[in-house]
Amino acid sequence: MGWIFIALNFLISYFIGYWVKKQRLNIFWLLFWPVVFSVTVLIRYADYNYFFGLIYLVLSVLGYNHHNNYR
Repeated sequence: MGWIFIALNFLISYFIGYWVKKQRLNIFWLLFWPVVFSVTVLIRYADYNYFFGLIYLVLSVLGYNHHNNYR
């Protein structure tokens, strides 16, 4: 069950980055999902889960640069 949530969060992170670029929003919106995840981890879960927040940030940046990466 955990793997499903990880995969879903990966997809959400990527598409948030894509959506931020498409809507021409401020690049700081890329921090939204990783920060929400990290605050949730701080409240309840193990410390090693912070690495997922970093991964989500990287995936958001990849989604943001989607058109530059896949031409």
